[in-house]
Amino acid sequence: MATATATSLVHPAITSVSTVAAVSASGQAGDPEYRWQHGLYLLKADGSDLRLLTPDVSIAQPIRFSDARWAWSPDGERLAFLGTSGISGDGPLKVTVLNLPKNEATTVDLGNFGYPNGLTWSPDGRLLATAAYDQTQPDPRSAKAIVIDVERGQFSTVLGSTRDTHVAGTPHWSPDSQELLLPLGIGGNDKEIAVVDLRGQIRRTLGQGGSPVWSPDGRFVAYHGLEEALGVHVVESETGEGGVRTPNGYYPVWAPSGSHIAYTSSSKISVSRPDGSDTKVVAVGGSPAWSPDSTRLAFLREGNLHIINADGTGETRLTASPFPFLAAPVWSPDATSIAVAYWGGDSSIYAVRADGSAERFLAPGYTPSWSPDASLISFTAGLGGTGFSGAFYVVTPEGSHIAKIADVTIGDDVPSCSGGEGFSWSSDGRRVLYEGGAGVYVAELGKDQPKLLREGGHGPGWSHDGRRLVYSAAGPPRGDCAIYTIDSEGANDEHELFVGGFAPSVSPDGTKIAFLVNEDPGEGQKYLTTRILIGDAERGDTQAGPQLASNHPFRPLLHWSPDSGRIAYSFDGSIYVVDASDPGQPGKVADGDHPTWSPDGRTLAFAAGNYYDSAIYVMEVDGNSAPARVTAGTSPDWSPDGAQLIFTRPRR
Repeated sequence: MATATATSLVHPAITSVSTVAAVSASGQAGDPEYRWQHGLYLLKADGSDLRLLTPDVSIAQPIRFSDARWAWSPDGERLAFLGTSGISGDGPLKVTVLNLPKNEATTVDLGNFGYPNGLTWSPDGRLLATAAYDQTQPDPRSAKAIVIDVERGQFSTVLGSTRDTHVAGTPHWSPDSQELLLPLGIGGNDKEIAVVDLRGQIRRTLGQGGSPVWSPDGRFVAYHGLEEALGVHVVESETGEGGVRTPNGYYPVWAPSGSHIAYTSSSKISVSRPDGSDTKVVAVGGSPAWSPDSTRLAFLREGNLHIINADGTGETRLTASPFPFLAAPVWSPDATSIAVAYWGGDSSIYAVRADGSAERFLAPGYTPSWSPDASLISFTAGLGGTGFSGAFYVVTPEGSHIAKIADVTIGDDVPSCSGGEGFSWSSDGRRVLYEGGAGVYVAELGKDQPKLLREGGHGPGWSHDGRRLVYSAAGPPRGDCAIYTIDSEGANDEHELFVGGFAPSVSPDGTKIAFLVNEDPGEGQKYLTTRILIGDAERGDTQAGPQLASNHPFRPLLHWSPDSGRIAYSFDGSIYVVDASDPGQPGKVADGDHPTWSPDGRTLAFAAGNYYDSAIYVMEVDGNSAPARVTAGTSPDWSPDGAQLIFTRPRR
């Protein structure tokens, strides 16, 4: 049990769009839709009056962006949402109910639960339901159905996870508020659709699938099937009789009138009658949500909120943001407003002077990098988890303009020849080199289509004169890793430089390439062993650097000093510097990681501490002074004039 806490709203629907909002299509400073902050937003159905409801509350990343962790009460006066102090859904989890007319907030602490699914409100307006994971349980499939009594401020578990049964999705209420519709894992079957009463008794099962929803009159249930039974199923809620109505559909949503179902398939939104007739693709996008009068749909496409008539006409874009982080639009019961969340990832990009002054926010994202002329800052933004899906962006140093360079998707496996920098500026700042899911790409700023230069390439970098590219790949006929070079235009003149090498780093003067090779561990050594080698870019001969051994996977980045005389790298929580002319004797200079040289080569900036408590430090490499703390953050990069640092700060 938990008792609610009622407070006046410090974070209610009072923050105006002029101070927080979206990055506009033009991205100009002063635009009323300039930048999104993380949180839950409310806007009118015509796109006006955008307001941030929750500037001080963390809403965790949705497991699926169409699962709304926020819900309107049936009377339209209260908006409930699931919040957490963690980034990815880890607790403590709380339910907050915003009473908008009274300007009050009530919270219920859900104890040890975290990583919730969606939130739904009972039709009688008394209860809320969600499913979340009991973080005290060792079984990762320990999700339970939870019912929250809003008036009493208490919660209880309706269906606890057991060895044979666990909740596998968002609960949905029956029209009479007496039962819940749940996707359950039962006895080894994945996602059995079950009707459960509020005592936790399974009343009946209706089929195997996911995302089940009641029809408005309670007579039918729609869900999407699994494997051989893909598509939207519509069955009788009492007997489970029925079957596939639309092939290849997912995540069905009933129109409030009960006359139609909207669903998503292959990034397209379709509408059909419940019997599968009159099927029509109405929009490209996902996360469809019906208006209360069943005449319109709100949906998401490329990170922005749109509405469209149910017949596919009259599409209107309501928001303008370059970032694909909006989630799950929900209409207010009076159809005047739409609630939608913006989940800006778990970190943001900042700039600060080297003495720690004049810190400023730039954009949501991470791994920033200055362009050679200091006119732009590149960064990455997207969603991690199973692999990575997102994009590379550039932002002006004052944060007034943001533009996307290229989309990038990378799988969750770690290829054997991967490593090195994933993004690199050309010396003139006009082109960027990056590693995508298929290999090495080059993109020219202002051009629409990046070019794939080398399929299967990793860790690309530019030669000193910008005419050639260096990367690692598994090459024929042996399939071993090797360092290669190719013309920067992608001409078919690939040359093998160093067999067995990966994670290359080209010296600023272009004469040397530092890289890694794997070695068999010696007797008594740890089982993962890597050595740093420094190769002559012209002759191909190499010098052996330090050997690194660890019990966990690692691929340290090698950072050349501006004069090409030294290399800094981090390993096992320590930062080392090695002389390029005598690389066998590295010297430890500090505890930390992510070292980067100042433009004059005298100072290193680096990060120290665990990820969420990391701080940026600077220190003179050849001096005796202790590292000086600059600010909280990680992954620093110096501006070309050495006056500023850009960095990533995890959102706590």
